[in-house]
Amino acid sequence: MFPFLVLIVAFIFRRYYSIVLLIIMTPAATMSAVQSKGVPSPRKKGGQRPTKNTTPPLRKQVATPLTLTVYAFHETIGIEAYIFAKDDAHDGFTNGYKEYIASKIKNEILEKSNFTGWKNCRVPGSSNEVMIDPNKFWRVVIIRYVPHDGVSTPEMRQKGLKDLSAFLQSKDGTKYPPKDVTLIDGTNVDDPHSLDQFFMDEDIIDIAQLEIAEDDLNSNFYTKFPEFALKLWSGPSYPQFARDLGFP
Repeated sequence: MFPFLVLIVAFIFRRYYSIVLLIIMTPAATMSAVQSKGVPSPRKKGGQRPTKNTTPPLRKQVATPLTLTVYAFHETIGIEAYIFAKDDAHDGFTNGYKEYIASKIKNEILEKSNFTGWKNCRVPGSSNEVMIDPNKFWRVVIIRYVPHDGVSTPEMRQKGLKDLSAFLQSKDGTKYPPKDVTLIDGTNVDDPHSLDQFFMDEDIIDIAQLEIAEDDLNSNFYTKFPEFALKLWSGPSYPQFARDLGFP
């Protein structure tokens, strides 16, 4: 019986010896290749693996240059217009200023500087067309009434720019205050801009009635004050109010 068992064991060992020897001698890399045979894959990139604290690199953002520009008008017109802009087509964020005008927030500096309103901006040279940005938002002109004797000076305009920019760069002005705003005095002292370069007809009428003596606002107005009249409306479009004052 014993010799028979020895023969059986010898037979099994001889039959499977080559397979056992192949398994023992095959490296791990070869085994992995055998297991994934027929499934193509790219080469594995070396280097350190990321950890949970790894922060992806931030993409560099291009800063948008913000400008705040002031315009004064004829000395008889005691207001200044301020344009807060990202570029030629977009305003800066002005909702905080609108909330101040609506008395939802207070700001003593703006009150002392006589910032008292805002108007819709007009397309220059248009027949009373509102300026709209590419996102279909109406653009805004911020209004400041000139203090003291009613004549705007370079010093007053610089103070107005600093006071308004301080608000627009504060948490009251916006949730995300801009760090840098370029301040510009765009006033043409020798040949002031006309109001219809900025304001809608109904706003120019309000300004004229507020700033000009009532006795002068009659049918002889254009004939008597031709140069000044063109600082209200430079044309070619005139409302009926202007025609009643003698505008062509």
